[in-house]
Amino acid sequence: MLLNFFDVDTATGERSVELQVGDYPQLGLQTDLLVVSAFSGHYAPVRRTLLGRLHEAYGLRLSDLEIALDLRSSPLKAWVSAPVAWAADAPPSRFTRIAVVEGAIEWQEGDLVPWPPFNRLFSLLALLPMRGIACATVASP
Repeated sequence: MLLNFFDVDTATGERSVELQVGDYPQLGLQTDLLVVSAFSGHYAPVRRTLLGRLHEAYGLRLSDLEIALDLRSSPLKAWVSAPVAWAADAPPSRFTRIAVVEGAIEWQEGDLVPWPPFNRLFSLLALLPMRGIACATVASP
């Protein structure tokens, strides 16, 4: 169910943001990228978490996905999967790739400021076109 939507003017043009409520797999969204967060290297599908729900609904395990862009050793601490192949009986909401922004980044003495996950996510989104990864629509539960 759509809660709200608004447009945002950016340097590269207008972007639309939709806020929806519901179980992601059943919303019927078709997106280029699904963004999830996980602790560094911990991708187990724990029940009652988003990673658990992705495993229940789609049979996906992050640890089984092929990585197309690996930036875990960079300040972004993120990676993007190769395109996901869907079974015919997959839920209505589908995405082409998954981006994982890893959490629990430690602030180091001498860093200007801690780099929160959303800053890293937006930096990753800006980088994707330069790496040949199309990403016009993004979902972030």
